[in-house]
Amino acid sequence: MSAQKTAKIYAQAILQTALEDWLTGIQKVRRLLEENPELLTELEDAGKPPAEREKRLSAVLPKDLKPEVANFVRLLVRNNDLNLLDAIVATLDDILEQTGAHVRTAEITTAVELSPEEKAKLEEKLTAQYGEGLVFEYKVDPAVLGGVRVRIGDHLIDATVAGRLNALRERLVG
Repeated sequence: MSAQKTAKIYAQAILQTALEDWLTGIQKVRRLLEENPELLTELEDAGKPPAEREKRLSAVLPKDLKPEVANFVRLLVRNNDLNLLDAIVATLDDILEQTGAHVRTAEITTAVELSPEEKAKLEEKLTAQYGEGLVFEYKVDPAVLGGVRVRIGDHLIDATVAGRLNALRERLVG
C-alpha cells in the first residue's frame, strides 16, 4: 500500500473518531426530543428566559453525553436554533460521507435480548441492504412487545408488535 493511501486511511480514522462522539451525542438529543415533543416545545419557547430553558435541558440530557456536546446543545437553545438539530445531523452525515469516514449506526431495539446467532444473522442482512460500515447498537425495550425496530439514520424499519398494533389502530380510527 502506498504511503499516500495509508496516510488517507489514518486521516479518515481521525476524522471519524473526532466527529463520531459529536454525531452520536447529537443523535441522542434528537431522539430525546422526538420522544418528548412537549419538551421540545418548552425548549423552543422564546418567551421563556434562555437560562430557564437551558436549566430544563440540563435536567434531561443523557448523563453519558460528552460535555462539549451538551454545551453545544445548550448554545442551540440559548440562540433559539434547536430547530436546526436535524439539519446539523444531516450535514455531519454528509461531511463524513464525502470524506469516506462515514460510519452509520444501526440502532436495533427488541423486547428481549437477542442471541449471538440472531444478532449475527440480523447484522448480515442489514449489511447486505445498507452496505459495509454499520455500527450496531442493541437496546432492549419491553414496550415493543415483540419483533424488532431498526433505525439507520433517517430510515426506520418497524417490525414490532407495538408498531403493528399502532398501524392497525390508525387504520381503524382513521
